[in-house]
Amino acid sequence: MLQQPSAVTQTSIVSDPAGQILGSALRALSLEIQRESTGIHLLSSDKTLVESLLCALDQAWGVQQALRRYMLAEPSAETAAELLEQLAGETDALRRRLWPAQGYACEALTRVIDILELARNSLPRQP
Repeated sequence: MLQQPSAVTQTSIVSDPAGQILGSALRALSLEIQRESTGIHLLSSDKTLVESLLCALDQAWGVQQALRRYMLAEPSAETAAELLEQLAGETDALRRRLWPAQGYACEALTRVIDILELARNSLPRQP
């Protein structure tokens, strides 16, 4: 079973606007991971679809872990934007490699990219 994000990782910079945005992105990624896990369970009879969703699930999990490590190490709006952009780029590259053969995974990866881009665009702008 998937573990819920711990309170420690979500409260490390929660008073900072960038931290609140990253915390929201973590929660959105948790929901996406749950959605993909449910899809894998429901489609368990179709091995191709399951493998496709496992690929997307692995990417979403990796993105979530990268954000958690970042929030514990070096939280700042400027570097957060760079990290979010890098993670979105990596996820997009994977999505492009999988398209069109693995459409379900591409849909899931698009949702992950949307979460990352929304978070990046919501970060406070540095003067």
